[in-house]
Amino acid sequence: MREYWKHAFCRPRRFIALWAILFTISFAINLVAHWPKPVMVRTEAVNVSFALQRGEGFSNPFSTGPNGPTAHIAPLYPMFHAALCSIFGTGMAGGFAILAVTTLMWSLQCAMVRRFAGFYGRHRAGTIAAFLLVLAPLPKVLFRWEAAFTAAAIAGCACLIATILARRAGVASHALLGGLMAIGTLLNPATILIWTAWAGLLVFKLGFRPFAKVLLPVALVFAIPVGAWTVRNWVVFHHLIFVRDNLGLELAASYNDCALTVMSPVFSSTCYTPFHPNDDLDVERVLIAMGEFQFSARCRDQAIAWIRAHPAQSVAITAGHYFYFWFPVERAGPDALILGIIISIVTLLSFPGISWRHNDGFQIAMTAMLSYSAIYLLFRSVPRYRYPVLWVSVLLATIGIETWLARRKSR
Repeated sequence: MREYWKHAFCRPRRFIALWAILFTISFAINLVAHWPKPVMVRTEAVNVSFALQRGEGFSNPFSTGPNGPTAHIAPLYPMFHAALCSIFGTGMAGGFAILAVTTLMWSLQCAMVRRFAGFYGRHRAGTIAAFLLVLAPLPKVLFRWEAAFTAAAIAGCACLIATILARRAGVASHALLGGLMAIGTLLNPATILIWTAWAGLLVFKLGFRPFAKVLLPVALVFAIPVGAWTVRNWVVFHHLIFVRDNLGLELAASYNDCALTVMSPVFSSTCYTPFHPNDDLDVERVLIAMGEFQFSARCRDQAIAWIRAHPAQSVAITAGHYFYFWFPVERAGPDALILGIIISIVTLLSFPGISWRHNDGFQIAMTAMLSYSAIYLLFRSVPRYRYPVLWVSVLLATIGIETWLARRKSR
């Protein structure tokens, strides 16, 4: 562990001081923008948290009523949310606690972005990126989902991958990487795409034998918590479910006769309601009658059949999904419109960062962002899905602009 602090963060006191500064800024800004209220607004994750608090187990994700045990949601965030509410309650104190811890994780991610960039000699660009990320208030919805926590896990893993590629990491660092990857997976299983892509990068850069030495401690630590939750799913549903099983439902809601095509995944309520038990009691009754696993499988089969029957429209919808992940501009109120415009501008400004392409840091960051985004080809995205890897776009933007200014100055 001492080796990790030495190589991954270099001078932990400075790192902790930076983290404290970033947290103070982020907490103050978000406190003004989103003054805490009692924990009342429900999402699927919050619904499961409330079920845990009532002693009903990991269940009831949908607001339409009791739905039974679930694998619709990854486990870690609802458990953490339930623990916070159990300590601080669901009133104002609970609202403050959720805001504080969410901004703490967001600022930790920002501090790690600064460290990651500094590892490759980009201290100034990393500092600017970190402060840009904390100066913008987080969307309200991020205080009811796991995105800020997932972002911190990904950024922490990126720092460790950097030390491994530089051959400065030992067994303790490898084990810590496995732990962080397990946390990321139990927060959002889409991160498994990043871990797989990074494994390929390590093989390419280090060779198979050095990679095998890294893989063993990573895999052992990773397998214990992730395997335990997979066993839980097997015991409850009698089917092999890796962490979460909501893909079938999302596919059915994304590929159907009502789905909008080309450059927009936005649905009217009449399109989404027939597929989602969170919106319609009749759908919930079908889910309860069939069981969650069978319901999800039926949704998946319906979506696949529709895709096969409508290949051209499916391609257009898929293109719209992916475009929207990068440019999430929609007319769903001024807040959503402004947020979409900001994310779109960040995407455009990140393009000059390709000047950094021959650096290991660029390859780690881009591998993470592109692999993570691949899952959102399959279903309609919302802006919060971008936040776990938004730091990559912001960092590339600051590095690209810094490089351009330096070249202009030299001329």
